[in-house]
Amino acid sequence: MYVLENSLYQVNPLTAMAKAGQVIPNPKSGETFHFIKTAADTGGEYLQFTLT
Repeated sequence: MYVLENSLYQVNPLTAMAKAGQVIPNPKSGETFHFIKTAADTGGEYLQFTLT
């Protein structure tokens, strides 16, 4: 099991996949990723997210 530094998520960074609705904050930069649609949702066509 892998733990990303400063993260609440325990994931393997080599195989982890974002999911629609997932929010990932970056405390160092203050940015937050909000995943809207992923490849799984769009048949591999695209990834849609906001970065605030």
